[in-house]
This record gives sequence, structure tokens and C-alpha cells, in this order.
Amino acid sequence: MSRRALPLVVLAGLLGGLTVLFLVQGGERTEPPAPLVGGPLVSAAAHVVMLDDGPDARLTAQRLVDSVMDAAVGSARAPVLEALRHPHDAARWLGLLAVPRYGPPDEELTAALRPLLTSEAVRVRRLAASAYGYLGEAYHEVEDDLVAAAEDPDAEVRALALATMSSRTRRAATLWPQILPRTADEASAVRAGAAKLLARIELREALAPGDIATVRAALVPLLADEHDEVRMYAVMALGRAGEYAAPDVPTMLRMLADPNALVRGTAANAVGDIGPSALPAIRAVLPSAGPEQAASLLWSLRLIGVAAIPLLREVLARPEATLQVQAALKLWELEEPVEPTVAVLLAALQNEDTDAVRLAARGLARLGTAGAPARDQLQSLLSHQDEVVRSAARAALERIGGEAEEGDR
Repeated sequence: MSRRALPLVVLAGLLGGLTVLFLVQGGERTEPPAPLVGGPLVSAAAHVVMLDDGPDARLTAQRLVDSVMDAAVGSARAPVLEALRHPHDAARWLGLLAVPRYGPPDEELTAALRPLLTSEAVRVRRLAASAYGYLGEAYHEVEDDLVAAAEDPDAEVRALALATMSSRTRRAATLWPQILPRTADEASAVRAGAAKLLARIELREALAPGDIATVRAALVPLLADEHDEVRMYAVMALGRAGEYAAPDVPTMLRMLADPNALVRGTAANAVGDIGPSALPAIRAVLPSAGPEQAASLLWSLRLIGVAAIPLLREVLARPEATLQVQAALKLWELEEPVEPTVAVLLAALQNEDTDAVRLAARGLARLGTAGAPARDQLQSLLSHQDEVVRSAARAALERIGGEAEEGDR
């Protein structure tokens, strides 16, 4: 069999499989299985008339589109436009699945997509909301279509419209009043999309204090949302409020124990973004924080900057060698003298905690020639039972033996 014939064979197999699927699949039929005549996508649409918009059906339709387009000759633009402009929603559905193959977006693509966002067919509106992301610069001229779609009766249309906006918009700082109600949406994906869009706004710089208070009031309840993405984007957005969100820092600090690692990391970044006004709340929890939470707090303190130096020095008195190493390195990053940091790392190299030894060796590699006093101890670690320790010691010795490269910090 020739390679050129292979796509046709695959297409024939898919069509045969779809025929069987139609015979066993239930669900609402929005259109009769009428014959469709036209280009490759329009012709193929006759085989998806009875498919719903579930994940399995969409995957089947996508495979059909891929096979049809692989077998087609010439540019994808004409068959895609023909399908998008067709009155039958099955043809439009396949056309939308083929939009990524269209090539550089142009006015014709924009004109063909816009009516589909208000189609009576839900499955068409859903894909149209995502397809707007392929419009290039023309997207910004028609973004209000998506703003309206964010209030669509279908939750998935709302979520997809917000997802596209949150990745493409340049107007987040002016759209927030229209998007804010979606933070209370019944669908978690919609709440997440709204929070993600709000997280694009540098609230402390872009909005007036009264408006920041309004946004905060909508975001704070989301910090306890049952869905990970909602919590993550909500705490990220609050971090953008800076000192205006200082009252929310205790709640944000509790998120450092969140079950989801992405939420924990985002919360640590957000607390750091709050700035010096977060320090009182950090000081209150730091003495009782466990090692993992304390490590996150150290990262927040590093982001806060010079104002956090006194708290970082307090961590040096903690018994955990890993925390001492991390605090010492962050003090060095904040332009504190290097000698105290070297002393902490030297002591950690003799610790029984292998993690502390690894961190110390890696830290000395970052210090470069300033870590020369540790050369003998590092040499002895080349026979350590832990391979990662040996590797870290070797790397540190290489750095100490040469010039420290600019930008090591």
C-alpha cells in the first residue's frame, strides 16, 4: 500500500466506525441525518450529525477532521471557510475543529467565526469560543463577542469564553466589572476563568482603592473553593492587590498547607507580592510553622525583599539545618555579607540530615569562589554514600576552583 493511500484507508475505517457508533449512541438529535454535499469537511459532516458534544464524540470528530484534512489536497482555508459558513451545524462543528489548520488568520476567518458564537447549537458555540483564540490581532477588535458569551446559558460556553479572554485580552483592567459576577458562577470552570482573568490585573496600580475593595470581596470566598484552579487563581489575583490585601494574608498563609502543590506555590508567591505589609502576619506564624511551611515562608520573605531581612535572620536560630541554609542563602541574595552565609553552609555540611548537606553543597556552588573555605569539607563529600551529595560537592568544587560567573545570583 502506498503512503499516499494510507490517509484514505484510515478515513474509510473511521467512517465505518462512526456508522456503528451512530447505531448504538443515544442522545438528543438536533438535526435529521440529511445528506451533505460539498468539500471534504462538509461531506464528512454527514457522519457526525448524530454525535453529541461529549468528550468521546468530540475526540471521534477530531480524528475524522484530521483524517479528512490529511487526505485533502491544497490549502485548508477554502474547505474550512466552506464548513464554517454552511447552514448545517454539523458542518460548522467540523469546520471549527479544523480552524487550527487554517493558517494565518484573516478577515474572512473572523467574519466566518463571529456568527457562530451566537449559534442555536450549543456545540457550535462552545468550539467558537475557543476558536476566537486563533484570530490573531483581529481578536482584539471582536473581544466584546466573548464578553457577551461569558453570560451564555451554557456553562461550558461561559468557561471557554473566559479561558480565551484570560489568555488574550489586553483590557482586563477595564473588563473586570463585567467579569466579576462570574466569580460566583455555579460552574467551577467559570469561576476559575473569571479569577484567572482578574489575576491579569495589577490591581494596586490599575484600579482605585474602592474598586480594589470590590474585587477583593469577590475573591476572598474563592480562597476556600473546593476546586484547585479556583483557589490558585484567586490567591494569585489577591497578590496583585499588594498592601490592599494585607488583611487577607492570614488566610493566604493557611493555603501554604493546601493539598495541591501548585496552590501552595502560588500562595507563597502571592504573599510575597503583598510586600512589607505581609510581614506582621508572617511573623505571627513563623515560629510555629513546620519545616515545609517555613520553607514557603522563606520564599515569600525573599520576594518581599530588604524589609524581610530581620525575619530571615530569625530563621537562622531555628534548629532545622535545611531552613538555616535556605535563610542564609536568601540573605546573601539580598546583598547581605557573604561570610555569615558561608559559615552556615559550612556547619550544614557536617549535619546528619542528608537534605541539609545537599542544599549546603548546592549553595556553595552558587557562591563560587566565596565558598573556598569549604573546599576540604567538599572534597571529603566526594565519597559520600548519597550520589546526589557527591554530585553537588563535585559541582561546588568546580565553581570554587574557578572564577564565579557574572549573574550567579
